[in-house]
Amino acid sequence: MIFHVEYLWTVLAMAMPFFNEMLSLLGAIAFWPVAVYFPVEMYIAQTKIRKRTFQWFGLQILSLFCFLVSLAAACGAIQGLNKGLHASKPFQFKE
Repeated sequence: MIFHVEYLWTVLAMAMPFFNEMLSLLGAIAFWPVAVYFPVEMYIAQTKIRKRTFQWFGLQILSLFCFLVSLAAACGAIQGLNKGLHASKPFQFKE
């Protein structure tokens, strides 16, 4: 089973020389909700921080900043994918 999964990822990486940019895009999309938004919202709910307090605004600004960073990373990954799609030919190697 593990061999088949490794084989699949190897073939996928060979088929797309821009595989790195795909992983970057997935990481950028997953970063903000998983690492920032849900933990911040759970912390606010658990500690019962009231809306429009100084601490609430601070956490919301942190979340917004991390969202903007994630958005910029996604834009960079999309630009890299676009470049890679136009510059490469799948399953061909240079001699």
